[in-house]
Amino acid sequence: MARISRMVMLMMAVVAIGIGIYFIVQGVTQADLIESEMRIDQVTIGLDPAAVANGELVDSAGEAQAALDYMKEIRRGLQFNYIVLLGGGDFDPTNLAHLSLAQGLGEAVDTENFLAVPVLAFGFTQMFLYLGGFMVAMGIALGATSIALCKRKEA
Repeated sequence: MARISRMVMLMMAVVAIGIGIYFIVQGVTQADLIESEMRIDQVTIGLDPAAVANGELVDSAGEAQAALDYMKEIRRGLQFNYIVLLGGGDFDPTNLAHLSLAQGLGEAVDTENFLAVPVLAFGFTQMFLYLGGFMVAMGIALGATSIALCKRKEA
């Protein structure tokens, strides 16, 4: 019975290592996919103009978060002005400035949502990488324990 338990432990170790490697591969490939898609979209929001002139694009989690924060500030400013305009009953749908403010607010919300997706996706890829690393470490520990128990039993 003890031998069967050690064999089951060893098989579980192999499975854990395999699943961990799969998680790591998925995390890396999905992060690469997100980066390449962001480069295709050529987002430059929140980047330094000199960096943009050198061809820098928003293509990482940190840059996407910075761009998202920048768009939140813009949206909040537009939203405040829009609420003041609506609250005072002064909104005139025939006034181009008022319509422009409403359109700008809509575009800011759309852009903010557009940037929130890669930020969340990068978070998931990080989670997959960490979980994969944990699974591999646990598989190695379980396998080492199983082997140590086998050698102990033999001695």
